[in-house]
Amino acid sequence: MRKFRTSPTSHSAGTCSAGSETDYLGTLTGSVTVTTGLKGLKLSDAKATFSTPNSLQVEAACVPPLACSFASWGGGLGASKTAPVAAGIAAGTPGHLVHFTDVTRQVSLPAPAGATRTDGAEVRATAPVFNSTAKSLTVKGLASGMVTGAGVISGAKLVLPGTETCTLEGTTYTQTSTAYDEASWKSSTQFVASTILTGTLKVATTGAGEFVNITLKK
Repeated sequence: MRKFRTSPTSHSAGTCSAGSETDYLGTLTGSVTVTTGLKGLKLSDAKATFSTPNSLQVEAACVPPLACSFASWGGGLGASKTAPVAAGIAAGTPGHLVHFTDVTRQVSLPAPAGATRTDGAEVRATAPVFNSTAKSLTVKGLASGMVTGAGVISGAKLVLPGTETCTLEGTTYTQTSTAYDEASWKSSTQFVASTILTGTLKVATTGAGEFVNITLKK
């Protein structure tokens, strides 16, 4: 639940490939309550203030420029919606990428209707290794720590290439992607996340997987 009040101090036109947008900067105050469903944990503030910058966007059918994507992967997919899954993503800029691995699960909350909570942990990890001959991706967590494990995604039944123009931090790139879908997942070391709040989450050692390889060029 949240109730916010915005007091604009300046405004500017947003960037749209079609339509229009006005961006307002200013102060944001109000009250906020976060429903976690975790016993003994309550997050609320009746007089919340937020550090700058605070912004409000008012748009009229604005179509923003396509944002660049990053290489990503997922494993242990296809089980129940509440089963833990492993995933990873790259972030940063070309030549300066960092890689993250996480284990998460989705929990349905009793109220309000449709509310969910995502449990899990994320760590910085080594870059996945793509085998261009086998069309497989080897992924890892940490050897020890909050997220551990190692596995391989291979045997994709659906391979989808693509090329498009995108923007990242104000720079335009040509994005070349290849998605490997409907693949198999097998972990040589089970992926496990351990946190104080959510306990131990274990990902299935076999199942479905997928990954996307992406390169960006100016």
